[in-house]
Amino acid sequence: MDAAKLLLERKISGLGCDTLSIDPGNSKDFPVHHLVLGADAFQLENLADLQDLPEAGAFLITAPIKLEGGSGGPVRVFGLVAEK
Repeated sequence: MDAAKLLLERKISGLGCDTLSIDPGNSKDFPVHHLVLGADAFQLENLADLQDLPEAGAFLITAPIKLEGGSGGPVRVFGLVAEK
C-alpha cells in the first residue's frame, strides 16, 4: 500500500507486476486495487519477462479484449524498445 501511494504521488499512469495480483492473495478488501483504480490509474498483472525491458525508454502497448460488465479482463502486452 505504501509503495502504491508513493507511486501515485509521483503521478504514474498505472502499475504493473509479475504476480497474480497487486494485493496479497489472502486480501479480502483489495485496498491497493481500490486506491489505484480510484486514482484513474491502470493495473496490469501477471506480466512476464519484465527483466528484458530497460528501466526507462520502453513503450508498452496493451491490447485488451472487449468485455461487457466485467471488472477486468485479459490483455496482450507488448514491450517496444528502440534499437541502440
